[in-house]
Amino acid sequence: ITANSIIRADIGVSNTLNSVVIAADMLASNITTGQLRSMTVGDSIRTSSISVSGPLISLSVMNEISRSDITVSGPDGRIDEITVVNDINADITSSGPIDTIESTAGDIRGSVSTTTERGDVALISAFRDLAIETDIAGDLEELSAGRNIGDADNPSVVLVRGQVGMLDVSGGRLYSDLRAGQGITSIVIGGVANKPSDVKDADGDI
Repeated sequence: ITANSIIRADIGVSNTLNSVVIAADMLASNITTGQLRSMTVGDSIRTSSISVSGPLISLSVMNEISRSDITVSGPDGRIDEITVVNDINADITSSGPIDTIESTAGDIRGSVSTTTERGDVALISAFRDLAIETDIAGDLEELSAGRNIGDADNPSVVLVRGQVGMLDVSGGRLYSDLRAGQGITSIVIGGVANKPSDVKDADGDI
């Protein structure tokens, strides 16, 4: 599928969707397929949903994802890569493992969850703030943010039912609570200069 924009459209493919190339935006639309090999969006995905009942191999967005849902289900479901230049504001769910969710120049907000024992997550990385709620059924290898993890005004919970490898917030503060069902290997939290009139310590519990 190649288009300038996809607006208020419902697209259903019962087997494999090899390629979706959108030059501009995907707006108020739904894509449902059995496998999504490659999807590239030249601008943004807004108020839309992507449902895959198998592997989602690559989703690349040149601007942002906002107010959208990405759901991967089925016994072979997995997410290999979601890469967005600016902000991600979405609810992302996978029945299997997630390799990479990354914002290369923005924030990540919303939720990330895996629903089966296969549901390990390798990397969730935000260039700026990472303010998500998670329910990860397996292990989490790395969670990293260039600034803060969590929102000071609306803190959330990072729940990992397995092992946590690395939580890296070396450039900011931890506002979210971290809950791990097993062990935690490493946590790096940035230092801040506190003044009595401007206290900057964080409230996240581990």
